Amino acid sequence: MRLEVYALLRDVVCYLKELNADMLENLTDFLLDRLADEVGLAVIYNALIKVFAANSMLKNAKDLFSEGMKIGLEPDVYSSNFLLKCSVEADREDFAKELFDIMKNWGPAPNTRTYTIMLNSLSKLNLSTDEFLSRASAILEDMEKSGISCTVVTYGTFIRGLCKVGALRAALNLIRTLQKEDLPLNDYCYNAVIYGFCQKGQLSEAMEVLEEMRNYGVFPDVYSYSILIDGFSKMGDVEKSLSLFHEMEVSNIKPTIVSYSSLCHGLCKAGLMELSHGFFQDIGYRGHEYDNIAYDILIDGFINQGHVSSASRLFQEMINHNVHPCVSTLRNIIRGFCQYCREGNSQEALKLDQDIFLTSYMYTTVMNRLCKEGKPEKAWELLAPMLKKNIFPDVVMCSILMDGFAKNSKLKEARKMYGKMLKAGMMPDVVTNTILINILCCEGHMYKAYTLFMEMIEKGLPLDDICYTSIIAGLCRCGEIRKGWALFNQMSRKGVLPNVFTFTCLIDGFSKQGRMDMAELLFHEMKRRGVAPDVATYNVLVAAYHRSGNMKKKEEMLLEMQNNGLETVQWMRD
Repeated sequence: MRLEVYALLRDVVCYLKELNADMLENLTDFLLDRLADEVGLAVIYNALIKVFAANSMLKNAKDLFSEGMKIGLEPDVYSSNFLLKCSVEADREDFAKELFDIMKNWGPAPNTRTYTIMLNSLSKLNLSTDEFLSRASAILEDMEKSGISCTVVTYGTFIRGLCKVGALRAALNLIRTLQKEDLPLNDYCYNAVIYGFCQKGQLSEAMEVLEEMRNYGVFPDVYSYSILIDGFSKMGDVEKSLSLFHEMEVSNIKPTIVSYSSLCHGLCKAGLMELSHGFFQDIGYRGHEYDNIAYDILIDGFINQGHVSSASRLFQEMINHNVHPCVSTLRNIIRGFCQYCREGNSQEALKLDQDIFLTSYMYTTVMNRLCKEGKPEKAWELLAPMLKKNIFPDVVMCSILMDGFAKNSKLKEARKMYGKMLKAGMMPDVVTNTILINILCCEGHMYKAYTLFMEMIEKGLPLDDICYTSIIAGLCRCGEIRKGWALFNQMSRKGVLPNVFTFTCLIDGFSKQGRMDMAELLFHEMKRRGVAPDVATYNVLVAAYHRSGNMKKKEEMLLEMQNNGLETVQWMRD
């Protein structure tokens, strides 16, 4: 009843592990008093080593191994090999080597399985080709001295190790030597070399190995074909991928979902979405369970082709089938959705199943596009479904909505959005306050706008050129040119560079007060600072010179505009 003993010990160990109790101390009485007389101490000893190893409790296994040796208990080779395998899988090379040396010197005597495990451990150590060959040869020589013969698994492990360190030719030569000596080979040995060549893009060499495999009487399996289909798909040779897929089916080898996924990936890269989708559907027809990799390949393909609606439907199907999307799938969906919005297809984006609206970023993207299209009300309507999914608006999203309403002359709605922000406990940032300043200026509430701006300075907020320009523009519009000029100088002292609109506002303000000296000074200053005047700047100066009757200066401005490639309109020339 060894399995029953193992199951009982596993339950006891897991219970003690949850209590964070000392294993050996708590187990001693239980083992000796209750179980030893029933099944024998050696059986318990070996079973417990396996329990510790299987549950990643390698220190406990090592301690038990050592304590048993001290009192004359020798573990059997099966439990020792199991502990050795678990140590290798946990990347504990130090413990694996120590255990291997104990087995060679004190017992139990290593067998073929022991040496094969040690060969496999070399593949996990990131060795150079020379280091691997040296250490692997030592293990094989030790086997030979001990009179232990290699099995096909041993050779397969050695060949796979050679391939991993890049010694593909050495691996292939070993296979050919084994063929000549009529020693055991299987598809695992050949597949390792086929995979190695495919990884290096040497597909003709990989096909040669496949042919040698057939000639030796080893039939390619589903992994042989899947490796090659993946290799040719990645190289863009979908014709060869399709040919191999057909050959596999003719040979009555049932494709796996990996085979299908590799083929679909190649077809997607070639833009053959309809054909790829057909093979994708075949996965379900053949009784395979879809995974997130297969879905991700198709969704990525549709997004790259601009078929966001198809990607959306496939994503919804994925959710309906309880296949959890991976990070890559979510990234692809978001990428396609945002691309839809950037291209101005916000209405089409809204028609997509809103279950693909997974993140605040996606909602923000479509809201931004709707506001740019002059449809802030549509953007507002997205708040309700967003909140139902427990996705809450942030400062960026609220600022976008405020700006959208403000630019569409819906100042009341913009202020309402600002109020909701404050009520929700959100702290407005520089962008939000700049939008509010613009709104207050448009409504003629310059005192409130100026007060808010000064509060921002007192709070030490990092004001940018847009914020300064907003308040300067408002002050200039209502004739407060002195305050605007003072802020312009403050802006320069703080190292905030004025933009073309900053200069234009001040030039317009001074020119309307008849201060053409200041207007011209600012015009020359902007050019000195490398800020190129735009059509609006020239418009202001042309109009100012026209009002003052200075036709010579007006003509100079018009000529300068033409030389700078800026188009003039009839009223300017008149």
